[in-house]
Amino acid sequence: MRRSVGVAALLAGVVAVAAGGYLAGTRIQSAAEIAARKAPPPPSVITVPVERTVLSTEVITRGTVQFGLPREVTLPISALKSGSRVVSSVGTPGTSIKEGDVALSVSGRPVFVLQGAQPAYRDLAPGTSGEDVRQLQAALARMGFEPGAVDGLFDEATSSAVERWYASAGWNAQGPTQEQLTAQRGAEADARQAGLAAVDAEEAVRLARAGLDTARARLRLAQLGIGTANAADSASVTAAMRARLAAEAEIARLEGQVRVAQEGLRTAELQYVEARDGTTSRATPSELAVLEAEVRLSASQVSQTEAELEAARAAARANNLTASTEVASKRRTLDEALRAVPPDRPAIDAARAELVAAEARADATARTGASDEAVKRRAVETAGAQKVAAQARLSDARSGRTRPASAGEVAAKKDLVTAAQETVRTVSNDLALSRATLSTSPGEGTAGAAATAAVELETGQREVASATSAVEIAERRAGLVRLRPTSGTLAPGGFQVPADEVLFFPSLPLRIQSVAVRLGDRVEGPVMTVATSRLVVSGALTAADAQVTKVGSPVRIVANELGLSATGTVAEVAQSPGTQGADAQRFYLAVNPSDAPGSLAGASVVLTISVGSTQGEVLAVPLAALSVAADGSSRVLLQTAPGTVTAVTVRAGLSARGMVEITVVSGSLRAGDLVVVGSPATGKTTAK
Repeated sequence: MRRSVGVAALLAGVVAVAAGGYLAGTRIQSAAEIAARKAPPPPSVITVPVERTVLSTEVITRGTVQFGLPREVTLPISALKSGSRVVSSVGTPGTSIKEGDVALSVSGRPVFVLQGAQPAYRDLAPGTSGEDVRQLQAALARMGFEPGAVDGLFDEATSSAVERWYASAGWNAQGPTQEQLTAQRGAEADARQAGLAAVDAEEAVRLARAGLDTARARLRLAQLGIGTANAADSASVTAAMRARLAAEAEIARLEGQVRVAQEGLRTAELQYVEARDGTTSRATPSELAVLEAEVRLSASQVSQTEAELEAARAAARANNLTASTEVASKRRTLDEALRAVPPDRPAIDAARAELVAAEARADATARTGASDEAVKRRAVETAGAQKVAAQARLSDARSGRTRPASAGEVAAKKDLVTAAQETVRTVSNDLALSRATLSTSPGEGTAGAAATAAVELETGQREVASATSAVEIAERRAGLVRLRPTSGTLAPGGFQVPADEVLFFPSLPLRIQSVAVRLGDRVEGPVMTVATSRLVVSGALTAADAQVTKVGSPVRIVANELGLSATGTVAEVAQSPGTQGADAQRFYLAVNPSDAPGSLAGASVVLTISVGSTQGEVLAVPLAALSVAADGSSRVLLQTAPGTVTAVTVRAGLSARGMVEITVVSGSLRAGDLVVVGSPATGKTTAK
C-alpha cells in the first residue's frame, strides 16, 4: 500500500515538472524572435478614389448693401426768375419718384423729374434747340403729351405739349415774362423795318435796271444817228428824229419811275392801314421770297454759331491744358530749388516768381476761355431765336396772322406814306415836263449832224457804263440788306420750361435717400440725395482677384448676422485702384443682387464670386495624384490590384480646392477607381 502511494506521488511530481517546463518554454523568447515581432509590416501605397464632380474657382470678399448710385441734387439757376428761392414743399426720405413726379417745389413752382442723360442747365423756350430739348421732347412723348417731332427744336408743338403737361399735374406752365414780351415787340418792329429796307433796296435795284435800259436805248439811238447822219441828205431831219427818239426814251424811263413810285405808295398805304387797324394781309410772292431767304440765312447762322461754339470749347480745353502743364513745370522747378543744399535763395525767389506768373497766366487763360465760350453760347441762342423769329414771320406772312402795332410804328408808317406820295409827285412832274418838251420841240436839226451824232454816241456809251455800275451797286446793297440780321434778339413766346423746374436723371425710378433742406429754407446748395431703387453691393478686390473677376460672373451673397442670403452677378470691376471709395491698392467692385430682400439694405455681407467652373460634372483627382512622365506628359497611377499599379496618361484642366479636372488621354479611368496619391514611408507620390 505504501509502495503504491509512493509511485503515485512520483508520477504527480513528474507531471508537475513537465507542465512547469512547458509553461516556461512558452514565456521565454530569443532576441531574434523579439526583433522580428517588433519590425513594421511591408509598406503599401496610399490611394484615393476618382470622383465625378463640378469644380469651380471662387473669390471671396466682403461688401456693403446699399441703394445704388447715390447722387446729390442741385437746382440750376433760371434766367426767367429773380429774387430768393424758398422751399415750399419737399419729398420725404424713402419715397420713390418716377418720371413726371414732382420731387419738391420752390417758391410755389414745381420741380419735375424726367429721364434724360444731360442735366438741365438753361431755360428751354420756343426757339432753343439742342440735345436737352430733344430729351425733353422724348419725355413728353413717353408721358403721352404729343410734342410733335422729337428733333431737338423747341417749336409750337413742344410749347403746347409743355402746357398740357403742367396742367395735367395741376400747375400753370411758365409763359413769357414781361421783359421777354417787351423785347419781342421791339425785335418784331426791327424786323418789320428790316423788311421795309429790303423792299426799298429791291425798288432801288429796279430803278437802276430801268435806268440801264434807258441808257442802252439812248446808245442804240446814238448808233442809229451815226448811220443816219452819214447816209441822210438832210442833217435837220436826222437831228429832229434823234431828238424825238431821245425824248420818247426819257418819257418811257420816267413812266417806269412813276409806276414804281405808285407801287411804293400803295405798299406804304397798305402797311399804314395794317398798322393802324391791327390787321395784316397775305404777303406777296416777292415778300414771301424775302422771308424764305431770311429763314435760310438764319438756319445757316445757327449752324455757324454752333460750330464756333465747339471750336471755342476745344480751344479753351487746349489752352487750359497748356497752362496747367506750364504751372506743373514751374512747380517742379520750385520744388527742386527748395530741395537744393545749400539753399540758393535767388534761385528759389526766381522759381517762386515764375510759378506765380504761370498760375496767373493759367487763371487768365481759364477766364478768357470761359468768357469766349459764354459769348459763343449766347450767339448760338441768339441765332436760334432769330431762326424761330424768321420762321414765325414767314408763317405770319403766309397765313395773314394778326399782329398789332404800337403808336410809334403807326406814325412811322404814316411818314412812309408821306414820303412815297412826295416821290410820286416828283417823278410825275418830271414826266409831265418831258412830255411838254417833246410836244414843243421844233423838230428840226442843226448843221454838223454826223459830228453831233458821234458825240452823242460817246455820251451814250458812258451812260451805259455808268448805269451798269449803278445796277451792280444797287444789287450789292440789296444783298447786304437781305443778309443783315434784325437788331435785338426775338424773345421767345409760348410756354417755357425754366431750368430750375426740371431734373433729368439717366434712369428712373429713383428713391429719395436723404433731404438737405426744410420748408422755408433758401435754395443755395444741394437739396436732396437720390439713389436708384435697386440694391447694389459695393466691395473691393485685390489686384490678383480683379484680374480674374469678370462682369456677369455669378455671386453668392450671405449676411451671416441677419441669417439672409441671395444671389447676384458682378456689375462692375474698376479698371484702376482707388476709385469710388476703394482703398488705394484695391479695385472697386459692384454686384447687382437678383433676389435680395429690401431688409438687406445697409448690411455687411460676404461675397463668393465664381470666377471659373467646369461645364457640368467631370472626373477629378487630388493634385497629389498627378505626376509627370519622362516625356513631360501628366499621368496618374491606377491601382488594379493590391501591390499592382498602372500608369494612365491624362490631361489636367481646372483646379479648385485641392482637386484637379482630368481627361483621359490613354488608358481607362472611371469614377471610384483608386489612384495613388503617396507612400506612407516617404510621403511622396509613387512614380512606378
